[in-house]
Amino acid sequence: MELSGYLRRFRRLASPPGGAARAGVPRDESAGRDDELRELFEAVDEVADEATRIRDEADEDARRRREEADERARSVLASARDAADQARTEAGTEHREELEEEVRRTREEARQEAEELRSRAEDRLDELAEQLVDRILGHEDPTPAGAER
Repeated sequence: MELSGYLRRFRRLASPPGGAARAGVPRDESAGRDDELRELFEAVDEVADEATRIRDEADEDARRRREEADERARSVLASARDAADQARTEAGTEHREELEEEVRRTREEARQEAEELRSRAEDRLDELAEQLVDRILGHEDPTPAGAER
């Protein structure tokens, strides 16, 4: 029997039923319906089982993909951290080299300035020593130049 034949039985009639039926015990049609619908319910059960299997496979696939994505994210993050550490190390090395160069230049400038000061001090010391000797020997006025008496 076709599906439309099964379903026609459950369709509402457009007009009220005809005259009264003969007296008697109504026939039990539920047993026949159960047999007729059993195939349909079995097919629905098969589809439901297949849907459950597909959903379970999809859940497993999604879980596996999340784990793979998490692992890739951890790997990328670790690589990024390593690269950042390396960049900081390189930047620190560059900065340290620049500072060392600046310290070297400053020391050289300080050495040159100290040398100039020593040279001027020696020249000035010789001049002051001569003035002191002259004053002691009385060759010169003991009052410094520009001072009032």
